[in-house]
Amino acid sequence: MPKIKGRMRIFLAFTLLILTGCSHMIAKPESVCRRFDSWEAGRTEGVAGLPLAEALKEQQCSDIDLDAFTNGHNAGLIDFCTPAQGLALGRNGQPYFNTCPSFLEGAFLQNYEAGLRLRTMESQVRTEKPNKML
Repeated sequence: MPKIKGRMRIFLAFTLLILTGCSHMIAKPESVCRRFDSWEAGRTEGVAGLPLAEALKEQQCSDIDLDAFTNGHNAGLIDFCTPAQGLALGRNGQPYFNTCPSFLEGAFLQNYEAGLRLRTMESQVRTEKPNKML
């Protein structure tokens, strides 16, 4: 077997590295999709506050049970749309995508807006403090 020269070795190693990395980006392996729980996947996306359409775009398994995913997403939104989560989301300056059901949205939004105000006040205090020290 002939010796592979230095540059050729580097080229082959680089090619293998790229091909290995790209294989993970193509699609989820069939074994992962066979164990895929549509309801739990939907719930996970709902708990994150993602809109249903956006959450569905994230899914890579073709055999998703849309009804189960939607029901799981709705269950996740129940956990997401709490007053405490609204306050935390606003205080961190994170966006709210209008995903909460109407019966939970009032208290959530009230605290989300309070969190945004709190964030603004905290930011003003941080910028005023150094000026007072001068």
